Amino acid sequence: MTSWNPSEYDKQWIDMAAAGKDPHGEVAYIQRLIQRRGLKPGLSILDAGCGTGRVAVELDRRGYCAAGTDVDIDMLGEARSKAEHLKWTQADLARMDLGTSFDLIVMAGNVILFIEPADQPLVAASLRAHTNDGGLVLAGMQLARDDGRHVAVTQWDAWMTGAGFALVERFANWDEGEWRQSADYVVSVHQVTSK
Repeated sequence: MTSWNPSEYDKQWIDMAAAGKDPHGEVAYIQRLIQRRGLKPGLSILDAGCGTGRVAVELDRRGYCAAGTDVDIDMLGEARSKAEHLKWTQADLARMDLGTSFDLIVMAGNVILFIEPADQPLVAASLRAHTNDGGLVLAGMQLARDDGRHVAVTQWDAWMTGAGFALVERFANWDEGEWRQSADYVVSVHQVTSK
């Protein structure tokens, strides 16, 4: 497990906003996805691998029912300090048991890449156990990294299909750039197809 300094982690998003860039591209994508798929208002969303809560807090600010989970207690502490009213749970995504399920689960930033390789295939089944029937799982990840961490698109799809999901849309970035095999980033949305 990688240990993060919450303040250093948040600095990248603060710097992005200071440079005039939107640090909430994932949330903007989620809003478009919800509208495009005609999903109900007030749906429940889990920010899985939430870190310091950037995505969940912004979803809450925009009126969605959001919660967050992360394995790193220090990151969760920072998330709680930003939005004490949200439910923040410490959990390993490969083995979590949150006692509830969600309409949408989002893993916004390379979350799967920071899970031990032996545990990565377990994440899909864990996500299924926490996704309502007909619900969606949204994941974004780099496909080539200097540190050697990677999950192939075909691996991710196989794990998700095996857990009872089907791919419903895929892009090369959060701005919905056209997906190509040569892309170095992928945003995938899978929907529950079976129990």
